[in-house]
Amino acid sequence: MFKSLKGIGLLLKLLVQKANTYLRNTMKPIKLTFCLLLILFVSACQTQDEIPIQPETQRNIVSSSDIPEVTSSLLNQLGLRNGDKGFSVYSEGNAVGVAIDWDRVKQLIDTTGKQTYTFAIKDQDNDPNTFYNLIFQLSPENEPYKPYLMKYTMNDAFATTYYSGQANFGSFQGSVKKIRIQGFGNTSGSTYNDDGEEVLVGEDCPGDTQFNNDNGQGSTGSGGGSYGGIPIGEDDPDEEWMCEVFIQPTDWYSCTSTGCTYMYTDYEITYENCGLNTQLSSADDDGFCQPTDDNIPIIEPAIDPENLEEYLLNCQYTPQECLVEAIKSFREWGGEEGKAIATLLEDLISTPNLTLGEANEVYALAIQFTRNLNGQYSMAIFSVENVATILSFGITNNLTTAARQKLQEIVSRYASRFSLAKELTILGKYPEYLQLAEKIGANRFNIPANIWNSMTPLEQWAANARFLDDVIARGDDIILSNRVTDISQVTGAFRKELEYLIQRGYRLSHNGIRMIR
Repeated sequence: MFKSLKGIGLLLKLLVQKANTYLRNTMKPIKLTFCLLLILFVSACQTQDEIPIQPETQRNIVSSSDIPEVTSSLLNQLGLRNGDKGFSVYSEGNAVGVAIDWDRVKQLIDTTGKQTYTFAIKDQDNDPNTFYNLIFQLSPENEPYKPYLMKYTMNDAFATTYYSGQANFGSFQGSVKKIRIQGFGNTSGSTYNDDGEEVLVGEDCPGDTQFNNDNGQGSTGSGGGSYGGIPIGEDDPDEEWMCEVFIQPTDWYSCTSTGCTYMYTDYEITYENCGLNTQLSSADDDGFCQPTDDNIPIIEPAIDPENLEEYLLNCQYTPQECLVEAIKSFREWGGEEGKAIATLLEDLISTPNLTLGEANEVYALAIQFTRNLNGQYSMAIFSVENVATILSFGITNNLTTAARQKLQEIVSRYASRFSLAKELTILGKYPEYLQLAEKIGANRFNIPANIWNSMTPLEQWAANARFLDDVIARGDDIILSNRVTDISQVTGAFRKELEYLIQRGYRLSHNGIRMIR
């Protein structure tokens, strides 16, 4: 009886696979429920052999320093003698420059334990419509597969909408090509080009995967819709390896020893229900060009600084979704300071309980950083003024205590890294101004209590005024720990400090958290 029930379960599973495309587009929730019922049905009928619980697919954002053994295995498979330097792949009469961005890596571990790594490739050809990813996979037994390139070519219409923020990669239109990397040498037999780069031989797999519609579905080979084929034999175009191909959104995480943090939603290319239409020819006898039921993470091109501001100003998605592109751009184009800004924006946008209004504040901050990156302001991309802006965000928005503490920790980390705290002074009501200044390491007026209590009011103010004179002489940025909308409503020593600064040419900023000239 149990064997018969298992057979019924397998038959039902095959029927689900046949109906996969229809269910994906029209009845995805029903499909999911049906599959869950099927699993429960089969498992309930098995009393002798328990079905093991399958692990979830893991999707992590990593860098080469997180995966040293994988990086070493990749370089060994490529056979490079220059280590992690740039190289070229000579294919179809063209040399593709490959400069791996070792800080932009996606790791996908499926339920079988198979690992897929996508490495970003820095732009070499200045063609905004085309970008490459380097793919490296390890079997569940940790055996390496041959690395290969994925070439993504956007059509002109999609590229225009994508770079202007009107479309995301889920509606990709264009073609995808797989290029095998075979080894050293080009047509002249040399293993180095004129620039001293190592040259590897590449071979384009026959047929492109074409995406011609707006719902993320594609076809392998010619034609439209969700089905298609990669032609295997040059003499017989009917010999095709058939697949359903999709570009779908997936959630990506950054993981440490203490747990994983959601970073953003991005895209991967998925091949499903792959199978041979007719007999396989000898043109691909090792099966390399045959896509298998697999998910390949995509690392999209970072928008260049000149177009990033336009993208941010016109982006039609949520602030969090649009900021993903800004973060990528800062990380790729902004140097060390840009990487610091990217991390800062990631931290800010993941602040707990962030409201839409607060997310928009972070968004405005990203636009400010973008203008700095493009040289529209003389200040450094990570400057005292920008630190002040970040503090303003924390003071003026209704953050939870935990969120505010996190924001102050971020400011402290970056202010310390760029030696900015010594150029910041915090004024405000006691004890708030002391707590904020101590948290970020900024300047503050602070006399030990035993000394302060022994001073007369005149002596106390004289000491306070000398401190303010030093602040003015240094040209510090002045941050107010307590927001001020009307100076006439402020009392005590804080009121005297504000009036003293006003007499010396300062005024209250429009948002009430800074004194500026």
